[in-house]
Amino acid sequence: MNRIDARRPLRVWLTFGLSRIPGRYGVGVIPWLVSLLFSAGSVSVPTAGPYEAQWIRAAIIISLCASLAQGIAVLLVRPRARRLPPTIAGGLSTLAVFALLGAVGGTVGVIGYHFVDLPDRPGFFMPVPVFVMAVTTWVCVGSIVSISFSWRDHLRDSLAVAAARVAAKHAVLDHSLELDARQRTVAIRTLTERVIPQLRLQLIALRTPAAARSERDGQRNLIADRIEHIARHDIRGVSHLLHPDGATPDLASALADITRLYDPLVELRVLHDSVQAPVPASVLCEAAVALAEALSDLSGEGSTVPATAVARQSATSISLVIERGPETRRVELPIMPVPPPDPTSNASPKWYRVAPAPYGMPWVAISIINAFSVLFATANAGTGKWAAAGADIAVITIGTYGLDLLLRLAPVRRWRVRSQWLLIGGYVGALGALAGAVWGTAIGGETISLAVMGLICAFSMGMFLPARRVWSGETRRLRQELRLTELSLESETVTAHAHARDQCEAAANALHSIVQSRLLGIAGSVDAHAPDDLRSAAITTLADLIEQELPDIVASLQATATPQVQPLLTEQMLKTVWPATQLHVSATAPVPQPAVPLINTLIVEAIGNAIAHGRADEISVTATVWPGAVELTIDDNGTGVPPHAQRGLGLSVMQAATSDCSLTARSAGGTRLHLRVPYLA
Repeated sequence: MNRIDARRPLRVWLTFGLSRIPGRYGVGVIPWLVSLLFSAGSVSVPTAGPYEAQWIRAAIIISLCASLAQGIAVLLVRPRARRLPPTIAGGLSTLAVFALLGAVGGTVGVIGYHFVDLPDRPGFFMPVPVFVMAVTTWVCVGSIVSISFSWRDHLRDSLAVAAARVAAKHAVLDHSLELDARQRTVAIRTLTERVIPQLRLQLIALRTPAAARSERDGQRNLIADRIEHIARHDIRGVSHLLHPDGATPDLASALADITRLYDPLVELRVLHDSVQAPVPASVLCEAAVALAEALSDLSGEGSTVPATAVARQSATSISLVIERGPETRRVELPIMPVPPPDPTSNASPKWYRVAPAPYGMPWVAISIINAFSVLFATANAGTGKWAAAGADIAVITIGTYGLDLLLRLAPVRRWRVRSQWLLIGGYVGALGALAGAVWGTAIGGETISLAVMGLICAFSMGMFLPARRVWSGETRRLRQELRLTELSLESETVTAHAHARDQCEAAANALHSIVQSRLLGIAGSVDAHAPDDLRSAAITTLADLIEQELPDIVASLQATATPQVQPLLTEQMLKTVWPATQLHVSATAPVPQPAVPLINTLIVEAIGNAIAHGRADEISVTATVWPGAVELTIDDNGTGVPPHAQRGLGLSVMQAATSDCSLTARSAGGTRLHLRVPYLA
């Protein structure tokens, strides 16, 4: 990044950088290849004496031997180095490994140059500069490559974790909706196959006259008892099954509500393997649904064979064993959700497949690294050509800053990704060659050799530093998108589950408050002691329940719960209220559903105030969506803010409903209202 956050202490930045150095690519082929390119660049610096060709030939042979020794050392230390933890200690250990690899190459170089007996030995090929340059090159190159690829790995891991999290939330949503559908299915089956047929039999019995009075009175009392039993057990059981989560406090109560539907045909036993722990309401609901499904399926509906249901609760799961005759069904329900497996991705995204243009060029970092390298090389060679070093630094700094400006141009940002990276590669290579040529010319007689070294070094580093910045910027951008995706998914989960729960709750309330109360009233009105007119009214009410009320409840449960999503207000919608005003509404991303009702309210309030108090005829509304908040900017061309204007009721309400509310005058005339609306998933 070109801008450093001064609020963070240097210690935080050092800790962050050191913890990113350990990794798969720090000790590997890529830094070895880059260091080999650096060596090729450095050996191209000859002396102006008569033995120039011999020195270059010797330097190439010795550099290849040193690189071969370093490659063997990389293969030896790589397995252990890859296991270093991403901590400060791991980063320091990795730097020590880099220094060791550089020392291997430096030692080979010192030994090799010791046996080269040619006069006019260049300063670069003295023992101390050779050793120090080898160690420094490996430490710098290894660190830059490690940090660059750690951003790539971090982005890949972030995407994998976010994908696993979104998939888990999708699974929770699907499971919740599936459980709601199973609840409704069981309730529908119970009402249509048990409750309504039994009530119809009682209605037929009430309408069938008996021969003897005593027989008629006994039959009426039996019918009344049966209707009361249906009301207190069957209707109550279905109502509790449909009730929102939390209607039953524990496992025994949740299952008892279901077994009452089959009482006395079902014997229920609830066992606990350990200390009884609270069970989530969703698990209790699922256990009740599973028991109801099993009892309905085993041996067919209406079977008179007794059944046994044994529920065993442990610390981690609930097991149900339902036996009816020769048939048995077992159900296992985990109490605690199983954590998703660690995300693993075999895909290795390439950094050059992400466009670098939106993130520019880290020209400050490149300039600092180049200045360090040039000054270090000048001091190491002992030439004292500081003016030449300054010229090289100036060329690199100005050139990289120009590349940063070039990459931010709109036409370049529209190029294909590959074309953008080709532009960077060609530009930094040419810039390095130019800087090396300037340096060599200032030294005198080293223009071509230093131009070659500058081209190789600039191309090597100029492709890794932009990659690090690209991956860091891409990580931030994708994190925001993934967070908004999660919030949107959570909103859909809440909305869908809420509508399904509303549907079940409405049916449960209707069964409890209407059907059950009426059945109890009917039971008290059809016994032997009830008057004939009251009994006649009860029979009519029972017929209405069988033919109208209960079928309507069943139909409501069979209907698909479709959430009504409230859309964000558009220009066309607002034009119906203010047709004479020019309105412009835009959003950077879809506004999460939980915030839409409040956002729409604020938009209507702000536009109304701008027209009524500011006499504006052109209003622009922009919604900027951030993770966790939506920023509204409403600009108008009205009369502006009076100098001593008092805060009205509308502005006070908007201030209370937002975390940030400001009303300022625009330089072009009119006012700007800025609102920040936080929302929770």
